[in-house]
Amino acid sequence: MLNSDLHLEYKIKKASDFESQGKLLHAVQVYQNVISECKELPLVYVKLASLYEKLDKHESAIRLLKGYIDEIHDDSEVRIFLAQLFLKYGYWNDGIEMLSVFTPEENAISSFFLGYAYFMIKEYEIAKVNFNNFLVFTNSNEFHSEALLYLAKIDLEYNNYDRALGFANQALSLVKDNWEVHLVLGIINYHKSNYKNAAAEFERAIKLNDSEAVAFEWAGKAYLKLGDYLKAETYFLDYVANSEVTSEAYSYLGLACLNAQKIKEAITYFNLALNLDPANEVALEGIDKCSSIN
Repeated sequence: MLNSDLHLEYKIKKASDFESQGKLLHAVQVYQNVISECKELPLVYVKLASLYEKLDKHESAIRLLKGYIDEIHDDSEVRIFLAQLFLKYGYWNDGIEMLSVFTPEENAISSFFLGYAYFMIKEYEIAKVNFNNFLVFTNSNEFHSEALLYLAKIDLEYNNYDRALGFANQALSLVKDNWEVHLVLGIINYHKSNYKNAAAEFERAIKLNDSEAVAFEWAGKAYLKLGDYLKAETYFLDYVANSEVTSEAYSYLGLACLNAQKIKEAITYFNLALNLDPANEVALEGIDKCSSIN
């Protein structure tokens, strides 16, 4: 038995070495060989599933882990890892089913992932219960800021801006450099008509992560409200350049240019908005205003 254990340990280390060297297919073959010799090593299944995912074979990873749970042993760590895979690839109901066997007392992290899954399918009340359970039943700070951020987002959905602000500030106290926390703080301040604070938060979000176009859009909206139309135009241009073009985005650009007395550009953007949505009221009103100025 000892020699057999040492043999398996050697193979697992060999697979790990292959993985660290970037020889993923070699590592897969070794892990598969280990499983053929001993089917009851959950860590090996998780490692192999992780490799499948790196090789863009997430369906193979899901089948592997589901087979282990259904046919060999219902291991909680394997179940959590599989649930995360389901959620990562948008299989919300499968993830919920995989996690629903846990109570928050025995596995608090399952409550966080359940909260996330329910949030994504817009079951906000159930999501809220699970995020609160996670915060109550865990002593670890890991995921705490994210749970608080999602609670803020849920209150945003219900227009509970003061409570959303409380959760967002709690999240900020745990992590200062999360662009999304600043984005949410900006959105809350925007809805509370604190446009100067909102603009500052959107700029912080952009500084931390300039690859998320949504922050540019919100910054443009805030500067429109502040009357800084040239700055609004700049942010809307950044938004249009880095996201899927929408009628609404072009109408915002048109508004910024119209207010900056750039009438020719405003007409161009309003027409682009109407090409995408002939019923866009902002663009229709904008065209009329441009015509009256001309």
